Amino acid sequence: HLLPEDSAYHVPIVIIGSLGPAFLFLFLSEATKKRAIALVASLFLLLTPRYFGDIHNNMKDIPMSVIFSLNIWLLWRLYTYRRMRDCILAAIGFAVAFSTKINALFIPIVFWVFLVFITLRLYGKNILKQSFEKTI
Repeated sequence: HLLPEDSAYHVPIVIIGSLGPAFLFLFLSEATKKRAIALVASLFLLLTPRYFGDIHNNMKDIPMSVIFSLNIWLLWRLYTYRRMRDCILAAIGFAVAFSTKINALFIPIVFWVFLVFITLRLYGKNILKQSFEKTI
């Protein structure tokens, strides 16, 4: 035995929890093309007292937050690159998230809100005005 049983029980949570800032770094460095922003955001997540405190003993919430952020990154990759590989990875990621905790049902909702904001940013308020005029 390398560790006592009570300490070994927490090792998988710490390993999975340490992947959260790594996934955030990868996502932001790919999305913004600025590694400094990704590094600062990852450090802020890692040094958040609640995240750092829960990383040692929270069996469900920390893995879910890691998988949640991984899924948002995979869905962003699917939206950006539109490749079959990203679609398969996003589906597998969602399946893993759903098997971890039922909160995974919020992943498509969060991503839909993201798509709405991206659409409004790209096309401006004209899209809202046109859709409102069609309903009248």
